[in-house]
Amino acid sequence: MIVNLKLPLTEITLPANIRDTSVIVSQLDAIKNNLSLKLKAVIAGSEYDSAAVLEYIAEIIGTKPRIAINPRRCVPSATKISSSGVSICIAGFELLSKGIFMYRAQNRKRHKFVCPIKRSKKFAKENPYCPWLHPSFVE
Repeated sequence: MIVNLKLPLTEITLPANIRDTSVIVSQLDAIKNNLSLKLKAVIAGSEYDSAAVLEYIAEIIGTKPRIAINPRRCVPSATKISSSGVSICIAGFELLSKGIFMYRAQNRKRHKFVCPIKRSKKFAKENPYCPWLHPSFVE
């Protein structure tokens, strides 16, 4: 009986043009079907950080995925939020709500926000042009 050992249970060497992620499911299947081990976790590098692999490990194999987060998948948001929770445009103005609309292509509701210069006459009087010279304001 193997107790508390962290050994690799399978290995495969592939040509450089084949990604490891294309064979991880078959490797995990081989481990599950051929070895009489109760897996407690699957430890893998950040290359395997994908929804399909994580779901397979958690639901099909029934174990915990211990996979590093791939930093290239996480794109930091450039959107700034005001203290009231509303998005701020690149010119520094708080966007105004245009309402909630049904987005039929994805069958969900979307909250639209627009430029305050275009939406509010009062705001446009105080700020008649976009400081960033946005194409909507340059004729």
